[in-house]
Amino acid sequence: MKKFYTILIIIPLVAGLLSGCKKKEGEPPVLPPSGSMTIDFTYFVTGAKSALITKGESDVENVNWALASTIAGVWNSLLVYELAVPVAAFKLAVSKTPVSIETKKWEWSYSVTAVGATYKARLTGEILNTEVEWKMYVAREGVGAYPEFLWFDGTSALDGKSGQWILNHSQQFAEPMLQID
Repeated sequence: MKKFYTILIIIPLVAGLLSGCKKKEGEPPVLPPSGSMTIDFTYFVTGAKSALITKGESDVENVNWALASTIAGVWNSLLVYELAVPVAAFKLAVSKTPVSIETKKWEWSYSVTAVGATYKARLTGEILNTEVEWKMYVAREGVGAYPEFLWFDGTSALDGKSGQWILNHSQQFAEPMLQID
């Protein structure tokens, strides 16, 4: 009878120890802000004058401001038209809940339907020693379908406040097109 009670006591203890040995996944990495993929163009409003240019200064400042404004406008067009999908995909990832897929590696995945096509996005973030490595994969189903490919990757500080993005041109031309620091 003593053996029976001993076994009854040992079994729950062993079961508790074995089930309590699950590895804690930790916290997912901090996503950089969604604005990290855009440029602040507020200083280049059409028809506005720069607050830095004062009356009486030479026209050099006006020319420099106009040149900078034109270049910023070109980049804005590029971001709006050419890179709308990866930028929007990243902005949507911010509102999703990540899942741990490996030790120190997390994944945000979701689908979005727009203009007759479904985009499937998958963002991974792997915590390395002092930074997080990011990779965004996008696939498209429906009109103009293409298989999953790496649209952008990058690194960020562990707190998400600094880093770098490298955006590839497209599924057809999977070479780096733009670097954002």
